[in-house]
Amino acid sequence: MTGRAGSTTTTKRAPTATAPRASSRDALLGAALRVLTTNPGATIDDVVAASGVSRATMFRQFPTRTALLREVGVVAYAALSDALASSIVDDGDATAGLRRLLGVLVAHGEQLRFLVSAVELYDDPVLDAASLDVDRFIVPVVDAARAAGVLRADVNKDWLWAAADALIFAAWTEVSRGTIARNDATAFVESALLHGFGPSPGTTPKNDHTR
Repeated sequence: MTGRAGSTTTTKRAPTATAPRASSRDALLGAALRVLTTNPGATIDDVVAASGVSRATMFRQFPTRTALLREVGVVAYAALSDALASSIVDDGDATAGLRRLLGVLVAHGEQLRFLVSAVELYDDPVLDAASLDVDRFIVPVVDAARAAGVLRADVNKDWLWAAADALIFAAWTEVSRGTIARNDATAFVESALLHGFGPSPGTTPKNDHTR
C-alpha cells in the first residue's frame, strides 16, 4: 500500500505459528515408554516402529538397548517423582496419606514395570539415584503410617515395603492382563496391605475348593 509521498510500504503477513517439532530423542523416549509399559520385553525394532524414527537415528541417540532402557527409566522415575510431589500432603491423616501414596504408585509406577525384567540394569547407579529421589517422598508416608498404627510397627520396615512393592507389581500385571479393572487396582493393593487375605473379623471361613 502507499505510504508517505515518494515512499511505498507493503503489508507483511504475520508468521504462521507452528507447533515445535519433537526431537528424535523425545520421539524415541516417548515411544519406548509407551511400548515398554505395554510389553516390558519389547525389542529395539518395536520401539523404532512406534517412534517413526529410523533405526540408524535410534542408534545414534542410544548405542545399545541398555542405554535406551536406562534413559526411559530416568524419565519414568522423574514423572513419578513429580506426581508424588504434587500429591503427598502432610495433613496429619496417616491413612489418607498412605492411600494417596498407593494411588500414585499404582497409577504412575506401571511405567517402571519393564525395569523388573531388565536384569542388565540391576544396581545401575543412574537408576539407583533416580529411585532414591522417589524414596524421599515414600519413606515419610510409610513412617507416619507405622507411627500411627496404620501399618504394623513390629514388622521389619524393609520387609513391609518389599511386600507392598510386590503387591503393586501384581496389580500392574493383572491390570495389563485384564483380570482386574485399572480403577480397582489401588483399592486391591490397599486392602491386601492393611488387611491381608484372611477372613474379615466376625466372619466364618468357607471351604473353597476352587482352583
